[in-house]
Amino acid sequence: VIIIGAGSVGTPLAMFLAEKKKKVLVIDSLPSVGQGQNKCAIGGVRATHSDGSKIKAALRSIKIFSGWQKKHGEDIGWFQGGYFFPVYTEKDEAMLKDMLKVQKNFGLDINWIGPEEAKWLVPGIAVDGLRGGTYSPGDGSASPLLSANAFYRRALRLGAKDVYVIYRRSYS
Repeated sequence: VIIIGAGSVGTPLAMFLAEKKKKVLVIDSLPSVGQGQNKCAIGGVRATHSDGSKIKAALRSIKIFSGWQKKHGEDIGWFQGGYFFPVYTEKDEAMLKDMLKVQKNFGLDINWIGPEEAKWLVPGIAVDGLRGGTYSPGDGSASPLLSANAFYRRALRLGAKDVYVIYRRSYS
């Protein structure tokens, strides 16, 4: 399998394919893993979505990220700080409260919190017009660079001997 890009999609894909004993080639124009757009990412790992398939996939991602250090012994910077989506309009409040039904049906631990709890949860939040918001405590974040490298190293340990980052430099 040839994978273009050694970032937050390519490296875990290489790892999962290596688990399936596939031969993998990762091609990237940069000198090492996670050097492209990963360097600009904030590392959010959240299941707070409106689409059921995204929620299910993201819940699996949270399980992988949150248990990585215990299972594999590598720190990927996981921090389970939750995800809060504030609302300031009646229309947005109605939309998010309606979306809660879908999110809960797909197994997301999420609830509506009022403005007082939101102020406690997010010190310094803009309070003018704050109506509350949805909060999912299981969401978190991880270091994009540490994660990409951990997935890459795991792919190599799984026997994916054909995993490479190909560096092509222009000398013009």
